[in-house]
Amino acid sequence: MYRKTMFRFAILLMSTSSLYGATITAVSQKKRAVRIDAGAQMGFSEGKILCFFVRGDDAPVLCGPISQSAPNHAFVEVSETDILKLQKGMIAQLKGDKKDHEEDPQAETSALGHSTKASLFSLTAAYQPFLLLPFSVTVPNYAAPPSGSQQATSLWTADHTLTSAYAMTLALEGTYNPFHLLMGARYLQLGANPVQTDYTASDLTLYAERSFSDSAMGFYGDYLWMQGPRLSLGTGLDITQNSVTSTTVEHNNAGTLNKTLFTVKSTLTVVSLHIPVRFQQPLFSKIAINLGADLLVPLFSMESHTVSQSDSLNGGKVSDPSTDAFNALAHKKSAVGLDLIIGVSYVH
Repeated sequence: MYRKTMFRFAILLMSTSSLYGATITAVSQKKRAVRIDAGAQMGFSEGKILCFFVRGDDAPVLCGPISQSAPNHAFVEVSETDILKLQKGMIAQLKGDKKDHEEDPQAETSALGHSTKASLFSLTAAYQPFLLLPFSVTVPNYAAPPSGSQQATSLWTADHTLTSAYAMTLALEGTYNPFHLLMGARYLQLGANPVQTDYTASDLTLYAERSFSDSAMGFYGDYLWMQGPRLSLGTGLDITQNSVTSTTVEHNNAGTLNKTLFTVKSTLTVVSLHIPVRFQQPLFSKIAINLGADLLVPLFSMESHTVSQSDSLNGGKVSDPSTDAFNALAHKKSAVGLDLIIGVSYVH
């Protein structure tokens, strides 16, 4: 009696298990075939038509016959075009079966009830504030040197260090899902307000005014080793070039003097390990909100600079005024960088 009961249960399990579907475990673009984690024992035998779905979607991405079946797995061969539409983790159902995600109360849908579609690519325009910059630069102020024959260690004092960028930090990025690629570009605009300081300690009618500008362009490319309907994680490289210009001009109270003392231009290129995290929440059929963060670990940097100086009066207070002016910037790579992503995506 016990054996008969177990035999009937096994037959029932084999005949109904396909209702709960299978999952794509591997996609081979070279062989134009996908592998699923269920086989003949679960009813997925050769010749049967198998349809592939994104969880939460009622319409199949495509359907095709099972070309090869083993007890615990099966293969489906598709065309060169169709293989680009299939991704690891998609649901596989025999044609005519009830889809398991219709029974799943946790099936992923958008905030407005729209399902997540299988997509080839997405384009995102984003605001990208930096909490930590991958480079650092000090905003220098001209310091009134001592009078007489006294020497100064430097003609500059540190005002503050730029550590974050919230304004004018824009990014454009895109994904190509069949190859699990993420690529993007960003623009940062930083700066500091002009500052006036006494030019000499003996003549207070003279003063120096410093202006400061700072901008950066960055490019990054990543392989998304985890790419789900919502959450994606990846690893790649980021190249950011930061350009800084600091100009110091001598004025007098009468407004008749306008002499450029120092112009320092520095360009720093930082190559970093780039680790992106992205979360995509659909709003409409092809529009989604894209949230995320990027961790940057600077690996190495390359720097070049030029200094123009005509400070004949106070230049003698230090041994090398040009080197002194450049060193005041302290332009170098940081230990770590961190930014946030808040964007709108077009998904196709």
